[in-house]
Amino acid sequence: TVTNTISTTPTSVKTTSVTINGAGTWTGATNSNWNLGTNWSCGYTPVATDNITIPSGGTQPVLSADVSVNNISLSGTIDLNGHVMTLNGAVSALGTFTGSSSSSMVIAGAAGTLNFTIGGRTLKDLTLNTGATATLGTTLDITAGAAAGTVTVGLGATLNTGGNLTLK
Repeated sequence: TVTNTISTTPTSVKTTSVTINGAGTWTGATNSNWNLGTNWSCGYTPVATDNITIPSGGTQPVLSADVSVNNISLSGTIDLNGHVMTLNGAVSALGTFTGSSSSSMVIAGAAGTLNFTIGGRTLKDLTLNTGATATLGTTLDITAGAAAGTVTVGLGATLNTGGNLTLK
């Protein structure tokens, strides 16, 4: 909360308070639509530079378009729903991503450990950009429908699979 007090005369004081909510905490207050600002504590959909928090319980987010975010504190589940999620920073906590044969993920930084939901451990494409790092904490299948799925590991990038990656 920011409070601004202005004295216009010795007997007149005007005070205004503005409360600024932390950017990017998922509330799911309206529904599961990631791109609806009323589902976020800050009142707007996070952008590529925002750090976000997805708590466990309640209505969990489902992507309705391709998205890009910075760091994610993920205690709940994010359903990629056939879209591309770009992670520019790290994933912390023990939450999961739910993928599909039409969902994709792009790792652009040091993502940490990626965990996928049972029944949703599939991606069409997984891309690690130059210098990016990620570790698979659960099994992940790369598969697709009519076109082949791909794993792309950029220059200086590292994907630690731990034996959890299957190309189909």
